[in-house]
Order: sequence, then structure tokens, then C-alpha cells
Amino acid sequence: MANGKLLRDGCCDGIWIQPAAGGRGGALGAALRAYHMQLGPARSANGDAMQGAFLGPEFSQQEIEQRLARCGARFEMLDDTALALAGH
Repeated sequence: MANGKLLRDGCCDGIWIQPAAGGRGGALGAALRAYHMQLGPARSANGDAMQGAFLGPEFSQQEIEQRLARCGARFEMLDDTALALAGH
């Protein structure tokens, strides 16, 4: 609602809102990744439309696995193709 209000107010020349800003963005990203891996053309970078949005801290694969092991999580490592095809 706030974004629509800003747009109608005319205080901005243009407004860009990341289309999957909520929790559903993960599913959208996974579907897009699977499409490009299996069916579509090679993915190309169009620049940083979000202009450097902070995406959170970076962790190495080893750090992630150690953290999961410490809390007793069960997990399996999958390569990109296996991950895209998981559940089919």
C-alpha cells in the first residue's frame, strides 16, 4: 500500500519495487533457476536493479555444514541439477 501511495503522490519520477519481496520470492527464484537449467536460454545478468541491496552475511559451505551438524540437523548435499529435479 505504501508503494502505491508513493507512486500516486507523484513525489518520485519512477518507482521500482522488487516483484517478490516477500517470503514467496524463494519459490520464484527456484522455479526460474530450474527453467534456465533445464529449458531456457543461458541466464544473463542485466545489471543490479536493486543497486547493491544487502543480502545478508556470507557463509562458507564448511561453516554451514558445521552449524547444521552442531544442532543435530539431518541434511543431504545435492548438486544444482539434482536440486532442480528433486521432488519430481
